[in-house]
Amino acid sequence: MKNANKTVVKLSALLIVIAIIFGAINAVWYFGYKKTFDEFSKAMEESPAAFESKGRYELKKDDCICQLKMPEYLGSGGYLTVQKAINVIYEIDDNGNIVNKDEKTVILHIWPQKFGGYTYGVSVIFGAEVRQININADCSVVPQKNGNTELDEYNTQIISENSYDIMHSFEIAKAVWMLE
Repeated sequence: MKNANKTVVKLSALLIVIAIIFGAINAVWYFGYKKTFDEFSKAMEESPAAFESKGRYELKKDDCICQLKMPEYLGSGGYLTVQKAINVIYEIDDNGNIVNKDEKTVILHIWPQKFGGYTYGVSVIFGAEVRQININADCSVVPQKNGNTELDEYNTQIISENSYDIMHSFEIAKAVWMLE
């Protein structure tokens, strides 16, 4: 009987430890990451045309559309985007690729980081060509990790050619989400 009681006590202690660890993981994730998205989404409306059943929000501000995707439970993957609120028309080509029927679309991506800070990127879509470029808050190109300076120069040229749209998107993002 003593062994059975010891086993019950040990299993109970193990379950309590597991519950505490699970609770701590949830608290760290929520307060260190998810809460930021909850704050950002307060002034937005849930998107009726969401790709998922829930977790996407949008808001029209001036001439731009601001969008937010919530992170998955206990995961990351949430982001913010800003782009001109024009009637962008996308089609799928014969190879299954998205084709932008407009002349050009510039999308600013903002990824809030755990416990503060942001990383940024820009997608520039010209017809079937999509350039995705990581940038800093000052719109300078984040250098390639592999040292490809030729690609860095090309990306810098694309950012320069689209600097007005990118800076305008940053201004909208700062106004909507109060970014530092």
